[in-house]
Amino acid sequence: MFILVIIPMWAVFLVTLALVLIAAEIGYRAGIWLQRRDASTGKTPIAGAMVGGLLGIVRYAAVILSFLLVGVANSADGKRDPIAIFLFALAFSVVLMVLIDLDRPQEGQLNVSQTAMSDLLRTMK
Repeated sequence: MFILVIIPMWAVFLVTLALVLIAAEIGYRAGIWLQRRDASTGKTPIAGAMVGGLLGIVRYAAVILSFLLVGVANSADGKRDPIAIFLFALAFSVVLMVLIDLDRPQEGQLNVSQTAMSDLLRTMK
């Protein structure tokens, strides 16, 4: 039997809640630790990169978990369609590539002009 079928729903909820709260606390303490490292400003330029990096890791983890669920669903049915799985994986890979490419506006395959952002910045000053 699958482990989540055996465990009562309220226990799954409590464990999930505890894990999320622990993760939030770890992130908070890591942010405080990073800010203490630069005494002159109280902040660090690594913090923005850390958030972006964590979002990238979460994105890839979500993809991996999605495909684990696809594998579990295929094993439950006893039917496996390798062409559909390949196309699904290809679509996920393309979407991830586009997301990562859009995050880098001046490099990569998609080059986005920054004139609109520069004009907006000038009007805000």
